[in-house]
Amino acid sequence: MLTNNIKLDNLDGLINLAGAINGIWITENTALKDFCGLNTLIIGGGNTGVFSVSGNGYNPTLQDILDGNCMDR
Repeated sequence: MLTNNIKLDNLDGLINLAGAINGIWITENTALKDFCGLNTLIIGGGNTGVFSVSGNGYNPTLQDILDGNCMDR
């Protein structure tokens, strides 16, 4: 869970995250507009379970990330 990090603008630090996880909750990070750091996890076939994204600078759906729309342009 990543929440209420007002200076967080990308998830690049998560680029090497892989494997199955129970869920992703990313909320209320008002500067966050780049979710590309999740590509390896999501596109690489990890079972994400719950995918809850809201209140950020950009709020992609799981399908957005699968389609390559991981950042607000």
